Amino acid sequence: NFADNVDHLRIVTGSGAGSDQPRRNVEVSNNIFADTAYSGSRKPTSLVLEGVRDVSVYNNTFYNKQGSGKRILSLRNLSNIELFNNIFHNGGVEVQKSYVLDIHAEHNAWSNIAG
Repeated sequence: NFADNVDHLRIVTGSGAGSDQPRRNVEVSNNIFADTAYSGSRKPTSLVLEGVRDVSVYNNTFYNKQGSGKRILSLRNLSNIELFNNIFHNGGVEVQKSYVLDIHAEHNAWSNIAG
C-alpha cells in the first residue's frame, strides 16, 4: 500500500521475473503526484507500474506544472488494474495496449492529457 502524498513512485517486478510471479495486490491511493522526476536516462514519469498484477489506483491527483510533454502515468505489462476517482491534468499518459489486460477506469477527471 502506498498512500498519503507519495511524490514519485516506480513499482516494477525484478529483472528476470516471469509471468508466473504471484499476484502483487498493489494499492496506490490518496497521493499527489506533482510534476515529474528524472531517473537516470529514463523519461520522467510520476507513477510507473510495470509487471505487477491486481493493482488499484484511486483518489490520486496527477498534474504537471511544467507542461503537457511530461508523462504523469505509465502502465506496462499489467493485469487486473483499476483506475477510479483520480484527477489527471497537464501531462502524458502511456498505456502499453497489448500488454495491459483487464483494465477498469471509471470516475476519473482528465484535462490537457496526451497519449
